[in-house]
Amino acid sequence: MRREITLLAEAKDVRRVAMLTRQYSTRFAASLYAADFFRELAGAIARLGLADDPANYQLLSNAAAALPPDGRQDFLLTLAKSAVVYARFDAAAGAATEALRGARADTSDAARARLYLAASQIFSDGYDAAAADLQSLAASKLDRTDANLLAAARRVAAELRIAPDAAVVNAQERSPGDGDKDKADGPALTIERAQDALKRTSALAPMHEGGAP
Repeated sequence: MRREITLLAEAKDVRRVAMLTRQYSTRFAASLYAADFFRELAGAIARLGLADDPANYQLLSNAAAALPPDGRQDFLLTLAKSAVVYARFDAAAGAATEALRGARADTSDAARARLYLAASQIFSDGYDAAAADLQSLAASKLDRTDANLLAAARRVAAELRIAPDAAVVNAQERSPGDGDKDKADGPALTIERAQDALKRTSALAPMHEGGAP
């Protein structure tokens, strides 16, 4: 069943992935392989964009609802982090929000959920609140990977508010066509650099403390 779910995920058959995931989480949640499988599945969901559509996200989230609370929380946090890394910001926000609701206050899970939620929102209209939350998070509540992720997200948030060089602005005003291209490329390049930074931090250590790579 694990192999079939993995193949269906690669084929982007979201409905069948959700159906079999629900069956697996109901029947085999206590399996020795379940924790690693659900982490891998969460990573695949983010990498392949299976939860980009809100309806698909809900299908996949509901499919894991039968997991024990700790297992479901691990699934949601892994999905949120992986979605941030792959710039799937809507899926990241959805998973982080759910994880935050299920986390006890002032725990590492709550800190992780806040980190992923804020990182997913710095490119949105919620920038100000997200940037403030990133600054207020204590790195001491995070493992090494997430502390690096926090630092990277803070750098990206700061870069988004750096005023452009006056010479660049003047050049764009003199050459509107090129200026439009630069304005289009700017945010995309920032996101690409952010993704690279987040991917590098995710490779430094496991997705969660004590877990498998």
